[in-house]
Amino acid sequence: MQIGTYIKLILQKKNMTQQQLADKLQVPKQNISNMINGSKQVGSYSARKIEIALDLPKYSLVELVGFPTNDRDKRRLEELE
Repeated sequence: MQIGTYIKLILQKKNMTQQQLADKLQVPKQNISNMINGSKQVGSYSARKIEIALDLPKYSLVELVGFPTNDRDKRRLEELE
């Protein structure tokens, strides 16, 4: 399953709008829309932020996009813990 489709399904299940998720993440709604429709790639950092915002299990989205391979991005991801 594409991550955008997964995010869309989670939002529907939680009765949340893209705008509500965007507000929680402090990003423009267009960013969320682009992630959902696949025109914006979702990295591991963004995936983890979305997990936290939607109260999803740890790394449930990160596993879909892939874990970071370099130390800088690994540390950045860990800082969200």
